[in-house]
This record gives sequence, structure tokens and C-alpha cells, in this order.
Amino acid sequence: MRYIKADPKKPVQQVKMSTFLFQCPTTGYKVQGYVEDFVAEDSARENTYEPVTCTLCSRVHLVNPKTGKVLGD
Repeated sequence: MRYIKADPKKPVQQVKMSTFLFQCPTTGYKVQGYVEDFVAEDSARENTYEPVTCTLCSRVHLVNPKTGKVLGD
């Protein structure tokens, strides 16, 4: 096993994550998803689907974080 030593001279990048709820099409249960925050116009974000690994069924679903809709429903 290899370990990577952090370089104290390099700044650590922090990523903001947003949470949202979507309904898993496989199980039918509501699942909390996480996506990286990004700045975009609301109109552009309405049609954006992000790949999210479902914590219930372990499959990847394409979900719109703004609306919680799963592609294909």
C-alpha cells in the first residue's frame, strides 16, 4: 500500500458540496444525493443532469440536482 505525503507548501483545495433529495427508480425510496457546487445561471442548471451513485441500490442515476428528477422517469 502506498501513501501520498501532503506537501505543506501547496494549498489544500476545498470543494463545496450541495445535498438534494431524489427518488431512486430501482427501490422507490427517497435518497439524499451530493453534487459539487458550481455557479451557473438558474436557466442553465434546470436542464443539467449529474451522475449520482445511489446509496441504496449502488447504481448510477442521472439526476437534476435543482429539481430532483431522475432522467428517464
